[in-house]
Amino acid sequence: DSRQPLVPGKPPAPDAGLTPENAGKVSMAHQAVEGVGTVRGIIFDKDGKLNRMMVGRMNLPGVSGMPGNSQARIARTAMRNAVEAKLRIETGAAATESEVERTLARFLPTVADTPESATFKLNELEKFFKNSLSLTKGAQPAVRNQRLRFDAQGNPVTQ
Repeated sequence: DSRQPLVPGKPPAPDAGLTPENAGKVSMAHQAVEGVGTVRGIIFDKDGKLNRMMVGRMNLPGVSGMPGNSQARIARTAMRNAVEAKLRIETGAAATESEVERTLARFLPTVADTPESATFKLNELEKFFKNSLSLTKGAQPAVRNQRLRFDAQGNPVTQ
């Protein structure tokens, strides 16, 4: 197999391609960026106002699963998926429930957050994935020799 494993801090050779494991990590990163964008669209209105009722609902696992709270459930699931992907990419292994919950608590906006602090939390989580994607762009066949950029929703856009 001529594909090289990714080395943190070292961009892959343009012709290296991705191992199946690393392709999965890239896919998780793309999914997480989309998920954080989904959360942003659910908890903020078009004028940037934080919907504290929605944030409260998504922070209560039992409530977020009740009828009428589908958007809260979607937001919580997207955040949990992103956090689990972050931990998997960082360590190469599945995380324990306590690790996931501890990391989720760092990034999941709460009713005590201001719009600025909620935005900061989402941006910090998203930044991890965008940086990971930028480091692997030379090995991704679809984006080789192209600049990787992100639209307003955080979705990768090639130019």
